[in-house]
Amino acid sequence: MKRPPYALALLASSLAVSAALALSVGPDASVDWKAVLEWGLSAVSGTAIDERLAVVIGELRAPRVALAVFVGMALGLSGAIMQALFSNPLAEPYVTGISAGAALGAIATLSAGLQFSIAGMDAMALGGFVGAALVSSAIYRLARRQGRLSPTTLLLIGIAIGGIAQAFTSWFAM
Repeated sequence: MKRPPYALALLASSLAVSAALALSVGPDASVDWKAVLEWGLSAVSGTAIDERLAVVIGELRAPRVALAVFVGMALGLSGAIMQALFSNPLAEPYVTGISAGAALGAIATLSAGLQFSIAGMDAMALGGFVGAALVSSAIYRLARRQGRLSPTTLLLIGIAIGGIAQAFTSWFAM
């Protein structure tokens, strides 16, 4: 499907407007869009602005907006990679069993009563990551036959392992 040439410009401008709106709206202080523009211009030119405004926008809101933009980009990229791998625009982690593996890892960590934090990641998040990684690895190893990887086989094995992981998740939740 061919996209119109102005689609990228439209998407980039809507991202900029959304980011500016996110910088101006928040519970910590009321900031109008002119103040956000003043903050942006002062960051480029190096001029001084109100210290309270610099803290609210520069130290509280801007890092959150930047993180949201980068996480959104990463999720979009990973979704595009998964859809290209399966040659199917409907492919997602729920269908392939990866989400079920993450849920199993998280609930297993929770059921074991593990309470720790490594580099800001708590035990349940780390368990979810490990569960997703293990299930992804198992799906890949089982689907690979004689050096070849068929998207259909990968999908069917992912559905089967996802069902097994969901069954164990239900068992842990009891």
